[in-house]
Amino acid sequence: MSLISLEFASFVAITALLFGVSSASLRPALLCGASVLFCALNSLISAVALLLSTAIAFYAARRIEDAADERRRRTLLAIAGGVLLAHLVLIKLSPYLAFSPERSGWLWGIVAAFGASYYTLKLLGYLIDVFWRRYPSWTDPARFGAFATFFPLLPAGPIQRASEFGWAADNTEMAGLMIYGLRRVLLGLIKKLLVADRLGGLVDYIGQSGHPNVLWVMAYLFPLQLYVDFSALTDIGIGVAALFGIRAPENFAFPFFASSISEFWRRWHMSLTRWLGDYVFTPLRMATRGLGNFGLAISIALNMALIGMWHAISLGWLLFGLINAVFLIADVLTSRLRRRIYKHHPPLAWIAAIAGTVLVFHMIAFSLVCYRAQTPPDIRYFFGNLLSGMNAPAAGLRQLFYSYGRGRCAYDFAALCGFALLESGLYLRARGWAPMNSIPRFAELPRALRWTVYYVCVLAVGIASQQSSRFIYVQF
Repeated sequence: MSLISLEFASFVAITALLFGVSSASLRPALLCGASVLFCALNSLISAVALLLSTAIAFYAARRIEDAADERRRRTLLAIAGGVLLAHLVLIKLSPYLAFSPERSGWLWGIVAAFGASYYTLKLLGYLIDVFWRRYPSWTDPARFGAFATFFPLLPAGPIQRASEFGWAADNTEMAGLMIYGLRRVLLGLIKKLLVADRLGGLVDYIGQSGHPNVLWVMAYLFPLQLYVDFSALTDIGIGVAALFGIRAPENFAFPFFASSISEFWRRWHMSLTRWLGDYVFTPLRMATRGLGNFGLAISIALNMALIGMWHAISLGWLLFGLINAVFLIADVLTSRLRRRIYKHHPPLAWIAAIAGTVLVFHMIAFSLVCYRAQTPPDIRYFFGNLLSGMNAPAAGLRQLFYSYGRGRCAYDFAALCGFALLESGLYLRARGWAPMNSIPRFAELPRALRWTVYYVCVLAVGIASQQSSRFIYVQF
């Protein structure tokens, strides 16, 4: 089921209506049942896998909490976590195994699982928190099932912790969340259909056109397409969650305004990086602290390799993770020196903040070439020709302008500029920039103007949805 379809909108509307008229005691079971049904509509095997994973996590957490012997607790965690993790690894390895979809359709159905990457990490985090006694195990299977299977966050997150899951306290908060949710969903649709898909069309054209002199344009545009596409998916997930009175965690915090690569990764896909930071990097760092900076480098490299391989077990994603690991290690190991320099030369700190933002974007664009290429021949081709058009950029842009279409290029440029203005305005407001405070927020505008904007946006979404493409991160 496409997340941009009348079927999905109808499913959300019917579920939200039933949720609203149900009693508080029935809502967890209703939400769990609706989530499993949503998964089954995408894949029946996926729904079975989701239910089995949920049951394993619920039963194991209860046993871990009740066990008094530390060795038994570790054994239970290892068995339950191993089963959950083995399923996820099997899915990631399936393209290289005998039961890949190209070779055996029915065997592929056994290991395929819609949203497995996200609910597996959610359940693993819950088990570890119970083991560390950070969070008590759930005693109500219906409430736990609602958390584990929550369908708005199932396709591509954000990865919600057990301690973050809960309903609105009263009707007033619920009403406020529903209004916020509808606006957030509309924002996500606008970003996906009017910006990300337009950039995606141009990026795909450059990649398939056979014009190596404009590959540098694709390298600049793809990070923006990926960000707009994924943040739009996050907007829709958070917005739909709010319709049920549930606040989902944010996944992005203006990452392309980061002035260092470390700051970028604290702002990008935050629920995943926070999960890996808590459950992978921190234990690794504690285990290797005796090795000093070498141990720190090892911890960063393994953590970033996992971030890359979490997307897919392939050379391209491994290189993406390792390249960013090199960037991060250099950033961390030189941080003290840079702080001392900036302390004695304050103007350099201001210059570094601006130059750092530009540098970080180029670092991410460079590493994402590996994602676009994936195979060794393609990686060599992309990197070998990436700078071939930079000696005459105007000629390459002129060629692209006429071959892709003047009207399409003009629209794509306008969409990109519009999004850049919106993102910049939201960032400056979040930073408390005084001039932005004088501009009224959208909710403060006259009702007639707000509804005019709503109608125009809904009309634009309806027209653009006829040619919508799949969200990039749903595949992971």
